[in-house]
Amino acid sequence: LISEIMIDPIGLDAGREWIEIYNPTDTSINLSHYKIGDAETIGKNGSDGMFEFPTGSVIAAGGVVIIAQNALTFFEDYGQKPQFEMGNYDPDVPDLVPYLAWSNGSINLSNTGDQVLLLNQSDGIVDIAQWLSTASPGTIPFSTTVNSGQTLQRWPPQLDTDDCNFDFRPQVIPSPGKIP
Repeated sequence: LISEIMIDPIGLDAGREWIEIYNPTDTSINLSHYKIGDAETIGKNGSDGMFEFPTGSVIAAGGVVIIAQNALTFFEDYGQKPQFEMGNYDPDVPDLVPYLAWSNGSINLSNTGDQVLLLNQSDGIVDIAQWLSTASPGTIPFSTTVNSGQTLQRWPPQLDTDDCNFDFRPQVIPSPGKIP
């Protein structure tokens, strides 16, 4: 599940947005060829993007994985490295690969309405988090603005009703890598 999203970092957003996913199951999950991004439909080109996890990527049972736009700025902000990044900034952090079969853009989350999708190996939707936007039919968006510096956090972490007003809350103190 998508568990926490930094939509609007304090200051410039460039390179400071991040997404956290959580495995609420008792079994590790092979993320090889799973995808994550903000392009809500296949063939959507332009500013929205979709990225693929590299072969051999795994999320532990009960574990979390952080995907940062830029691992170096994430480290500056949080004092830890993410598990993955979307650009080649830190040679020690694996890069997600653009998934051009879905979209050719990049992930730049809109503060005024957007979505994050997690796709499985067959491009089926595993989870959607959306806010202030109805771009993904079947999912009700979180309807309140998330203030700059706060995150959109799934609460409780295993809840998934497809109504983001019930599944998420604004989190004043971001907690990347930790499930409350």
